[in-house]
Amino acid sequence: MVPQRDKYKDKDTTADNVVQGHLQTAANITALTPLLLSILLFLLFLSPTSAQNVPPTPVYQAQYTTYSNKTLYIRGGLNKDKVPVAQLYSLDLTPLSINSTTLTWKKLNATSPFTDFREQLPLGVHHDNNGLTYFGTNATQSIYNSVTNTWTPTLRTCNNSDASLQLSIPSSQGGRFAVTDPNSGIVYIPHGYKDGQGMVMYNVQYNVCEAFVMPSDTVGKYFTWGASRGAIYMLGTPVTASNSSLWEWKVDLRPWELMPIIDNPSLFNGSCMASAYGGEKLIVFGGSAESGQVNGNVYIFDTGPRKWSLGAVSLKPRSGMVCASAGDYFISWGGYEDETATTIPSEMLFYNIRTNSWINETIVPPGSGADNSDNQDNPSKNNTAAVGGGAAAAVAITTAFIAGLFILRRRRRRREQEPVRKKHPQETGHDSTSPTPDKSESDTRQSHFFIPETQPSVVPRHRNCITIREKHLWRLLKPRHLRGFHTQKLQDQHHTHYRRRLLFQHRNSTACPNKWTKYHGSNPWLDPSTLCRHHHGCQITPGWNKSSRPPSVARDPQKKANEGPVNPLEQLALVQVKYEQDVERLRQEQLAELERIRKQWEKQQESAQL
Repeated sequence: MVPQRDKYKDKDTTADNVVQGHLQTAANITALTPLLLSILLFLLFLSPTSAQNVPPTPVYQAQYTTYSNKTLYIRGGLNKDKVPVAQLYSLDLTPLSINSTTLTWKKLNATSPFTDFREQLPLGVHHDNNGLTYFGTNATQSIYNSVTNTWTPTLRTCNNSDASLQLSIPSSQGGRFAVTDPNSGIVYIPHGYKDGQGMVMYNVQYNVCEAFVMPSDTVGKYFTWGASRGAIYMLGTPVTASNSSLWEWKVDLRPWELMPIIDNPSLFNGSCMASAYGGEKLIVFGGSAESGQVNGNVYIFDTGPRKWSLGAVSLKPRSGMVCASAGDYFISWGGYEDETATTIPSEMLFYNIRTNSWINETIVPPGSGADNSDNQDNPSKNNTAAVGGGAAAAVAITTAFIAGLFILRRRRRRREQEPVRKKHPQETGHDSTSPTPDKSESDTRQSHFFIPETQPSVVPRHRNCITIREKHLWRLLKPRHLRGFHTQKLQDQHHTHYRRRLLFQHRNSTACPNKWTKYHGSNPWLDPSTLCRHHHGCQITPGWNKSSRPPSVARDPQKKANEGPVNPLEQLALVQVKYEQDVERLRQEQLAELERIRKQWEKQQESAQL
């Protein structure tokens, strides 16, 4: 028992500790306020070059390549003044697979040994998407590492090349595009060998090359990889004609095969081609005719039935753009709208292949500026995007920081109050046992619990605890005046009150020992000869006979004053356990008797046979 003065003293000490904790937390927050303001101002005034989604300068005739319909890479290009732009960017296409048109540009290091961004030379992506290979003139190359964001010095392409294997990039018949097999990492450059008469197969890992013959009377315009058939598709024209033709080169078979001419589209300059649905469809978009007129036609080729079809015409024609496909979408970026090439839109066009429709709401990446100008000419719009992103990031970081402070403060308060809980467990309200009453009340109450002297000790429980077993026993043993309760709820409510009155009788009652009678109930496993019950009808205890002692006081107040009350209904559970043990014992005896009879019968059968 804790003295009252010490008890109040400990409470005062706890209150002082809590107040000191609040003051310390407030001081910590006040000290960190300048730091939070500095972070907020830094993010708000973040420079545009530090923003993550800075788009490239709108250009046309840029070099581009794609990796497995997941990433689009662009390099260089010409602006509205026909001046090459030194830039290298990547565009994540994976959101298109989940029907999201929010794409993110990433600026890469464009400073390589090849400083001429005017020439359209092959750009191949590595099979693990961790780098690029730029093929320059005179059989040279440079490799870009996306992990370190650096370029290697100029290297010689094809270490195994000799006089018979001479690269010609570009050539009069093409040689400006590279196609990568994402499975093996092999890079193919059609029309890149012997002035366009052959195709170069380049192994990036070992820097070795191999040449293959190509159709000599074709001019390759557009190339793409078809994963479903493991083939390269080339859309071109004959050398002496203007009608288009589509060729397929399978990696395992390797001869070039001309696709059947079934409504082949008219081929325009400045078009682009991309494979969709893993190469099941080829999408050809835009381009300009010989007169210079730019169109927005869409042609779709199904590689299964090998048939062309016309898609929805775009109201925004393009020529000299880059394109890619992922999911249900075909995208186009850059290019010009008219033959003068003075209008270079910065918006990205989205075409839904499944619904055969163009998305009306096109996406303009933040900070893209006007259609006909570079990013450097529009710093205000770039700043707007950077400030918006910085403000959102600042709010998120500040909210997370404040939430962390509150969590730390709450944990500190719990640690400070833990010693107090251990010292005064009765004040926490989480104890499984009832609080210890005063000595006078305990002595008086315990003198009115009557059980046999041979009854084993039972773990005391709180007086408000009522288990499911007790409710079931209450239905079996309820007194007559409670049989009118037709609902379980009313019985449970009365049971709670009735049990409290039974277990905690008035201290002046002295007639309880004389109220015990034999139990005469309908429960078959309660033997009337060994059980008796209280006149209230709820308290049951093992019985006694004339030769044994009657029920006496279970606890001596002077010897066991600190023990809690015993629940009489727990004694009934012990009787049930004993009954189940007896039943099991009888069953085992019957089984043993049956086994004995069976063995005896077998012996008799054996004797009869002899």
